[in-house]
Amino acid sequence: PTRRFPSREPAFFDAPSGRGAPGVCSCMLLAVSHPNPLFSRIRRHAPVFARFLVSGGLGATVDFGTLLICTRLLDWPPATALLLSGSLALLTVFLCNKYFTFRLHETKARSEVWKFLLVYGNSALMNYLISLCLIHFLAVPEFIGKAVAVLLLLGLNYIFLRGFVFRPGKPGTGDVILP
Repeated sequence: PTRRFPSREPAFFDAPSGRGAPGVCSCMLLAVSHPNPLFSRIRRHAPVFARFLVSGGLGATVDFGTLLICTRLLDWPPATALLLSGSLALLTVFLCNKYFTFRLHETKARSEVWKFLLVYGNSALMNYLISLCLIHFLAVPEFIGKAVAVLLLLGLNYIFLRGFVFRPGKPGTGDVILP
């Protein structure tokens, strides 16, 4: 179904043929309804994914800040500093994702913690190994190696957090339903 708008937009907004439906701007059709179900899924996940990025940004700040303090000020070896910074970031990201990203205040935290540790434990291990490989074998600075590892795992983390750890509730059960 298409919505009709009272005013007609300039011709350059029309369909490539130059003939849009009367009174309908084809660029507005895209914003109102889209036949592709993938587009509607992306739109539905966009606010949650944006909050996920904010939570991840806070976790990355804790991670990189701790790494900076440990390697530059305390002169720790990168392997030890990466373990501490990753652990503190893990705690930060769990709390932010639970209460801010997915807004789950009334669910079973114990099962979420175990699922989160399973997902992020594997992710942290991959992050650690990617970072160390980049640092030691390619002589990449610690922060760049860590940033590359984080970016490589970003999408995978969101998919597992959304679909496994903080899974949306079912209607009628009293669980939290996510958009």
